[in-house]
Amino acid sequence: MNLQKALRGSLLPLTVIAVAGLGYYLYYNTYFGMDLTARVQNRAEEVVQSAYFMCQVTERLLQKRADGLIEGIEGVMSMLGEPALGPGRQNWEVRSPEDGRVRSVGLPPLKIYHQTSERRDLAGLVAALQRRVPGEITILQYLNERGDQVKIYCTLDKILGPDQTTELIPAQMPGGQPDVSQGPLQRGEVVVRPEYVHGRLYLSIHRPLREGRKTIGVLILRVVDPDLDRLRENLLQLQLGQTGYVFVLKATGAQRGHYVISRAGERDGEDIWDSSDAAGRPFIQSLIAQALSLDPRKKRISVPILFERYPWKNPGDQHARYKTAAFTYFEPWDWAIGAGYYEDEL
Repeated sequence: MNLQKALRGSLLPLTVIAVAGLGYYLYYNTYFGMDLTARVQNRAEEVVQSAYFMCQVTERLLQKRADGLIEGIEGVMSMLGEPALGPGRQNWEVRSPEDGRVRSVGLPPLKIYHQTSERRDLAGLVAALQRRVPGEITILQYLNERGDQVKIYCTLDKILGPDQTTELIPAQMPGGQPDVSQGPLQRGEVVVRPEYVHGRLYLSIHRPLREGRKTIGVLILRVVDPDLDRLRENLLQLQLGQTGYVFVLKATGAQRGHYVISRAGERDGEDIWDSSDAAGRPFIQSLIAQALSLDPRKKRISVPILFERYPWKNPGDQHARYKTAAFTYFEPWDWAIGAGYYEDEL
C-alpha cells in the first residue's frame, strides 16, 4: 500500500508537468504560427510600401523633367497654332482591341488653321516638336463624348494618315473602369505618367488639344527617362520569401489588367485581366477592384494595403497551392502595385 501511494505521489507531479508541457507546446506553436503569418504579412506590406514610396519619389523627378518638356511643347504650339477640326470627313480603318475587328470610322480632319486660312498637316507640327523636344509623338482624336479615341498620328507605329490601319483607344474596356486620365484631359489639364509601349516604359506627357472649351484630341510626347528605367530595375529587385516578387498592373482604361512590370520582366505588357485562379475565380479583376476602392484622399500615416488570397496551379503542378498578394493603388500613375508569395514557402 505504501509503495502504491509512493508511486502515485511520484507520478502526480510528472503528470502535471507533462500536461503543462503539452499545453505550453501547443500554445507556443499556435502562437508562433500566428506570429509567423503576421510577420510575413508585415514583410509583404513593407515591400509594397517600399515600392509605393519609390514610385512617389520617381514621380517628383519625372514631373521636374516633364515641366521642361511641356514648356517646349507650348512654345511650338504657340508658334504654329492649335490644331482644329476642319470641314468634311476622313475615313479611317480602325482596329478594336476588344475583338480585333477593323471598322471604317469617319472623322473630321484635324489640322492647324491660322487666321489667314493657311492649313498645315500634322506632319509639320510633329517635325517642329521633334526639333524642340526629341521623342516619340502620338496624336489621338476623340471619336465621341464617351472619350473613345482614334490614333491618327504615331511615330512609333508609323501611322502618318488615313492610309494606314490604325487603333481605337477605348475610354473603358468591358468589366473595367474609365481611364482615370479622362477627367483631367477633358478639363484641359496635362497628364504626366509612365506608360508601357512597344516593349518598354516611357515617360508620357498627355497634352489636351482644345477647340474653345472642348477637348478634341490629345498630343502625347513619349521619352526614355533614366529615372524611370532605374525605378523599374529597383522594383524588379524587390523580393519576398523564396519566390515572391513585386508586380505592377494598369488599373483602368484600355490597358486595364495589363502587366506594367511582371516577375523578372518576362510578361511585361501582357493582358492578364481574365486570369482565373484554380477555383475559377477572376482574382485579377478582384484585386484591381479592391485597389481602386482605396481612397487616396484619406489621410493615413502609412500606405493602405489590402490582401488577396487565392489557389494557384502552375502548369505541371499536381495540386494547387495558395498564394497571397499584398497590394495598393498608386493613383498618379493608375498603377495597382502588389507583392505575391506562396504561403507554403513561409
